[in-house]
Amino acid sequence: MSEGMAEKLRTMKSWKLLWFSLILSEVFIVIMNTLVGWLWRGRVNPDLLLIGSVDCLIGFLALTGIISFVEKRMVASKRAAEIGFQNASAKFMALVNTIPDMVIIKDAAGHHLVVNKAVTEVTGHAAEEIIGKTIEDLLPPEPAAACRKSDEQAMRQSVPT
Repeated sequence: MSEGMAEKLRTMKSWKLLWFSLILSEVFIVIMNTLVGWLWRGRVNPDLLLIGSVDCLIGFLALTGIISFVEKRMVASKRAAEIGFQNASAKFMALVNTIPDMVIIKDAAGHHLVVNKAVTEVTGHAAEEIIGKTIEDLLPPEPAAACRKSDEQAMRQSVPT
């Protein structure tokens, strides 16, 4: 999760807590007004009870409106980010597939993340058969060990091979 998204979530949670505490304080006021009316006057002051109830209702409606607005904005932002990622991924793969040399991108553990068409043509394997596997899964032990050694050297030197 990006730092910006995490900050938005923290902000949203703090707003929820703020509104929740405001609503609780309004409920407390209504309860106190009711108790004071019973204890000191022998009856409940309907004006105080009504004011507290209206404040609680307004606070609740404001809370649900703000939460709904924030959630809709977050969903829209997430969807826009997903579409942007899909577009960028498609452009990246189109670029990688136009390169005539073999292009293989692996993670630190050696799992294949991206392979281009040249790799599939040379190996005779579909990209789906290669992605997620290590070189040891795909080659006999000796050639796999040589490839692993080359990968480790490239990672130490931070230079593509």
